Amino acid sequence: MAERDVTRRLTAIVAADVAEYSRLTAADEEGTFAKLRSHRADLIDPKVAEYRGRIANTAGDSLLIEFPSVVEALRCLIDVQDAMVERNADVPEDRRIAFRAGINLGDVIEQDGDLLGDGVNVAARLEGLAVPGGICLSRAARDQVRDRLDISLQDMGEVEVKNIARPVRAFRVLRDGEAPAISSRQPPTMNLLAAAFVVMLIAIVGGGTWWWQTQQPDFDPADPAKMTFTLPEKPSIAVLPFNNLSSGKEHEHLADGLTESIITGLSNLQDVFVIARNSTFTYKGKAVKVQQVAEEFGVRYVLEGSIQVSGEALRINAQLIDAVSGTHLWAQQYDRKRGDFFALQDDITKRVLEAMQVKLTTGQQARIWHGQTKNLEAYLLMFQGLETYWLFQKDNNSEARRLFNEAVALDETFAGPWVLIGWTHWRDAISGWSASREASLAEAENAARQALARDEDYSNPHALLSAVALERRQYDLVVSHCEEAVARRPTTAATLATCAEHFALAGLESEKSVELINRAMRMSPIFPVWYIPVAITANWLAGNGETAIANGRLLEERRPQWSATSYTFTAIIHAEAGDLDSARLETAKILKRMPKMTSKSLAEKFWIGGRFKDEAIRLRMIQALQSAGLPE
Repeated sequence: MAERDVTRRLTAIVAADVAEYSRLTAADEEGTFAKLRSHRADLIDPKVAEYRGRIANTAGDSLLIEFPSVVEALRCLIDVQDAMVERNADVPEDRRIAFRAGINLGDVIEQDGDLLGDGVNVAARLEGLAVPGGICLSRAARDQVRDRLDISLQDMGEVEVKNIARPVRAFRVLRDGEAPAISSRQPPTMNLLAAAFVVMLIAIVGGGTWWWQTQQPDFDPADPAKMTFTLPEKPSIAVLPFNNLSSGKEHEHLADGLTESIITGLSNLQDVFVIARNSTFTYKGKAVKVQQVAEEFGVRYVLEGSIQVSGEALRINAQLIDAVSGTHLWAQQYDRKRGDFFALQDDITKRVLEAMQVKLTTGQQARIWHGQTKNLEAYLLMFQGLETYWLFQKDNNSEARRLFNEAVALDETFAGPWVLIGWTHWRDAISGWSASREASLAEAENAARQALARDEDYSNPHALLSAVALERRQYDLVVSHCEEAVARRPTTAATLATCAEHFALAGLESEKSVELINRAMRMSPIFPVWYIPVAITANWLAGNGETAIANGRLLEERRPQWSATSYTFTAIIHAEAGDLDSARLETAKILKRMPKMTSKSLAEKFWIGGRFKDEAIRLRMIQALQSAGLPE
C-alpha cells in the first residue's frame, strides 16, 4: 500500500475481551454465547452509541472500539463495568461474564473500517494487563482524563509487553473503595469492586481464600516436537520466579523464598520431574512466554505467580498452566495475613500436585517439607544469606554465615540454615580463606550433623558430609553419604551433580557418574558451569571420549578461564586414542597459558587429578599427557 493511500488518525482506542472465555464456553457453550449476545444487545452496543463510539472489529469474545475522546471511552467503560456487576449479581461465580479493557490514545491506520497499527497493539496489551472487570490506561490516555474525571489511578510503572519494542507505562483504574494492586505479566487478579472489597477484608481477617479467575491463554500451545528435550513420562514442571509486586528487598527475598521452597518441596518427590532453581531463575524479572519456557526446558507444566505485601496483609497469586494443551489447570488468589505465609506455601504446592494428578501417600506428604521453620524472619534471613553466599567471595561468605547464624538464633530447630552454615565453612576450607583448613572442615561437619539432628530425612547435610569426607580423602564415607543424599533427593540437580563428581573420584562405577550428571543437566538445562568438568571427567572414565571432548568445548565457550581443563582432558583422550598430532595441539594450548606446567603437576594438582582415590588413574593421566608432549 502506498503511503498516500493510507488513512491515519489519532483516536481513542479500546480493546476489550471476556476473561476466562475458554473455560466459560467449555462449561456451557450455548449458554455463554446467549449471555454474551444479551450483554452486547442490551448494554454494550447502546453504551458505545451513547458515547459516540464505533465498534471497529469483533472476534468471538473480543471487541475493538474507537471513541472521539479518551474521556468518552472511559465513561463508557465505567458504565459498562458497573452495569455488569448488577447483571452478574444473581449469577453463580463460575458462570459470570467479566470484561476487561485497555484504553490507548494513539495513531492508527484505518483499512476497510478496521483499525491497525501500534496504537491498537498497545491497547490490546493494556487489556491483557487489566483484571477481570477492570480497565487499564496508557500514559497518553491517562494524560487526557486525570484532570477531567473524578477517578483514582494506580501507576503500574513501565511494563514489558510482547511484540512492543518499548515498555508501556500503564495505569490501573481504581474503583470506589478498591485497594491498589499491581498487574504484571503474572496472571490477573479478580475484579474487586466496592462490595467485593468489603468481603475481601472479611476474608483477610477470617483467613478465607478467593478463587482467582484466569484468562484465556495468551500463547500458542507448546509443541513437543520443538522441545529441546523429550518430555518425561512423569509430570514435569518449571516453577518461574514469583514476581515481587512490593517495594523493598525483604519482599524480594519473600518472593524468591516462596519460589525456591515450592521447587524444593516438589523436588522431594520421586514422582515429579522439576526444573532446578538455577535454570528457572534466569527468567527472573523478564517477560517470557509459557510456550518458550516449556519448549526450552522440555516440561508440560509451568507455575507462575506474584506476591504483594502491605503491612500485615499478604496477597499471593498463582496459576498452573498446561503448556502443551494451552490451558490453565488451576489458579487462585490468596488474601491472607503475613503470618499465614507458610500455610499458603504448603497449599500452593499441594494444589499444584493435585492439578497434575500426583497422588501423595501420608509419607510423601511429610517429605514435601524438610528442614523448614514457622518463623518468617528466620526464613527470610536464610534466603538473604543464600543470595549473599552465591556470590562466592570471601567477604560474602562470612556475611552469609552471619545471616545463617541469625536465622538459627531465631529458630534453633530450623535445619536449613544449619546446613548452610556448614557449606560456608566448607567453602572457607577449599578456597584457602580460613586459618586452619581442618578446623573449617570440622565446623562444616558439625553443622551438617546439627542439621541432621533436627531433620534426619534431610538430604543436603549428607551432600555436605560427602564433600567434607572427599577433602579428607575418606572415600568410603564419600560414597555412603552420597548414596544417602541421592536416595533422599533423587530429583534435585545440585545433589545429583555433586554426587556424580564424588562417585567418579571415589572410584564407583563411572557409568553411575555419567547417569547422575546427565540427569542433573536434564533437570537444570541452564546448568551451572561447574557441572561441565564433572561431565568431562565422568565421560572420560566411562570411555565416552567424544562426549567428554564435546563437553570440553562447551566449557571453553562458557568459562574461557577454565579452558585448561578442556585442553587437559582433550589431550589425554586423543593421546589414548593414538591421535598424537591432535593431542599435541591441546598441550600447546596448555603450555601457552601455563609455560612451566608438567604432566605430573597437572595430573596431581590441577583441579581434579589429585583427588582420585585410584592411584592408577593419576598415573594414566600422567602417561597420556607425556605422550601428548607435556614435559614430565
